[in-house]
Amino acid sequence: MDFALARGEGSGFEARRVEASPIGEDFAFYQQKLPGAFIMIGSGGPYALHHPQFRVDDRALFPTAHYLSQLAVQALQTLSAEILSKEKKRLNKQRHFSAQ
Repeated sequence: MDFALARGEGSGFEARRVEASPIGEDFAFYQQKLPGAFIMIGSGGPYALHHPQFRVDDRALFPTAHYLSQLAVQALQTLSAEILSKEKKRLNKQRHFSAQ
């Protein structure tokens, strides 16, 4: 979903595509059925997510929530259009075969 990167950049984030990492996520199984994006958002702190001294910079919460909400709207619009297009093609094929 390239629009996730574009939406991130448009929201003022440093957005980049990174190589897949074997971090034990089952998310890849979902992406076999539907397109998606695994998004990792950081707040620039010195400690990694699972480090005992990790602290979220509260200033990152609102922009992150805004980005994710806008991304969700765009993804639903895009997926809805794709699903609708596929369904119309399927129905047209059905009608074509029924008319013969």
